[in-house]
Amino acid sequence: MARSKSSSSKSKLHAYPETLKYRGGKWVVDPDKAVLRGIHGDRKARGLAQAAKLATVVNFIESFLRIVTKDAKLQLFKLNTVQVILVQLIALCWVQLRPAQLLVPKSRQLGVSTLFQALFFVLALLTKNYRCLTVAHREDSAAMIFRMTRTFEQWLPNKFRKQLKTRTKGCLEWLESGSMTQVATIGTGDGLGMGFTLNGLHGSEVAVWAKKGDAKAAWTSVSPAIADNADTLIGFESTPDGPDEFFHDLCVKGLEGFGDWEPVFLPWYLDQSYAVSKREYTLRVTRARLGGDVDFELTPEERELVKLVELQPKVAGEEWIRWPCTLTLEQLLWRRLTIANKCGGDPELFDRYYPSTWELAFRSRQLNLFDAHTLERIHAQASPPEKLGAMHLVRGQGVFKVRSKAAQDRAKWTIEVWEDYDDGYYYVLAADTSEGVEGGDPAAAYMGKLLPELGQVEIVAAIHGRIDPDLYAEQLDLLGQLYGEALLVVETNKAYEVMRTLRKRNYRNLYWRTDPTNPKSKVTQPGWHTNPKTRPIALSILKAMARDNDFVCPDKALAVEMGDMVPGPKGKWEARKGKNDDRVLAAAILLAVSGFRDHRGRRSRRVVEAVERSENTAVAAMNRQRAWAKSRNQLKRPGVTSVSL
Repeated sequence: MARSKSSSSKSKLHAYPETLKYRGGKWVVDPDKAVLRGIHGDRKARGLAQAAKLATVVNFIESFLRIVTKDAKLQLFKLNTVQVILVQLIALCWVQLRPAQLLVPKSRQLGVSTLFQALFFVLALLTKNYRCLTVAHREDSAAMIFRMTRTFEQWLPNKFRKQLKTRTKGCLEWLESGSMTQVATIGTGDGLGMGFTLNGLHGSEVAVWAKKGDAKAAWTSVSPAIADNADTLIGFESTPDGPDEFFHDLCVKGLEGFGDWEPVFLPWYLDQSYAVSKREYTLRVTRARLGGDVDFELTPEERELVKLVELQPKVAGEEWIRWPCTLTLEQLLWRRLTIANKCGGDPELFDRYYPSTWELAFRSRQLNLFDAHTLERIHAQASPPEKLGAMHLVRGQGVFKVRSKAAQDRAKWTIEVWEDYDDGYYYVLAADTSEGVEGGDPAAAYMGKLLPELGQVEIVAAIHGRIDPDLYAEQLDLLGQLYGEALLVVETNKAYEVMRTLRKRNYRNLYWRTDPTNPKSKVTQPGWHTNPKTRPIALSILKAMARDNDFVCPDKALAVEMGDMVPGPKGKWEARKGKNDDRVLAAAILLAVSGFRDHRGRRSRRVVEAVERSENTAVAAMNRQRAWAKSRNQLKRPGVTSVSL
């Protein structure tokens, strides 16, 4: 990040688009850096004018608005590093002539609410008929937020003060311009925003809205009232409260490109006031201990945090939620004091109020099957598939057809392909089944490439969605053949029609189950059966291989589902209420039959031997299937190829 006048960080942040530049004591538009995305002519001029309008607003804020600081002093509002980041993101949206819709998971006390209130106040003051609404989670919070606005108005220079029509509790309305800024609470419910048009909406502590009212009903009520203009500003900000049902879901959809939402994660270390010098730390610690030595050596947990932050993956499209930088000793000393004095000595409580990464911010407050670092690693591996589509039988030939974008949007299921078949590897296709009915659980399948030299499994293709069992069996059959007659492992707890159809179609490399705790046990039936014995084994293997980086999966949706695995009412690991675990179970089944780990998740002594045993099992199953097919005079299957249409 280029240096702003308010950034004194010694840690260089990564680059993001900077539409505004601080030059000569003022914020101005930098047309050379403005991301216009092919906008030309009149639209380009309008976009730059919108960015200039924001620059004017910010200059007004820093020149004339006063705030009460943390040290109880009344002084001019000067943007800090976090506020500059948010202003640059708003400028990016406005210069492209689209509403700025920001989702801001953040650490506490970064000045985000103060910035939104300042922006709304000045926009309402300088623009005719600009109406803003702030929604807080509690009455006392609403009162405190409105107090900021009253402070802005009270200390405004006389030459800018305008006659007010309304100055009641929670509302300022100007007489001549018709502009207004108002504060309400989420308890208003489905009556929120009715009766007038809004240009700005600020949601405060949105992660706890669902605990105070019907968050979805409130958003459904207020969203139609928001104008879809080039200077519209919507900001939902909150300290995350785990994977809640409203704010977290919006943030996940925002990352997936849902609507105009722009997620921006703001960790604690962006605020340069969150640091203490060695001298200050020594004084505070020795005062508490009444003397003694002070240790400045980093703990193992602190070294791990430094590494985690420094190695944040620079994923395309996530420039606003990844901040790779080196934490300074002064920042880590502040963290120590905050954990001791404000978090009861609990680092996990610190991670809740002062998260360091996106994953830590939304980590479930419940015990989770996978630790945060594992989820970070799985997320970092994510990449978009090379192609999306479905298998088709064309003139007796199995063909992979790439779907158009319109067809993808209409489809209830899809096949994702990251890597084509390589005859130098052995493949396993594991499928979690479903009934395919509307409202039921979706089906999921993963194609894994086995790397015996490394003891790893790489995901190269996936199926996911609500799909009828007979069609699911057809897709599994054709996809399995596409990858060299991969070993096909199908769950047979429910929707046994999938296995029945596969046997009728004469798939020649089906998995036949044995006792996973006894390698010498006899083969009994085709398919994988998930039960109280096999489920924890499969999940333990998945946990161990994901932790040790022996499982490589480019599917971002799997990392999301893994983050939702919590203890259920009966103690077993399952998806939290309202979420699915079908991808997790498909991945767990795949790794359980790969042969790289035993039933306790421990590495096999000789991975190569483990793969050979797995291959021998597959060959035996294939021979049994061929004998079964021959006895019924089945015809040979047609070949399968992949083409892009």
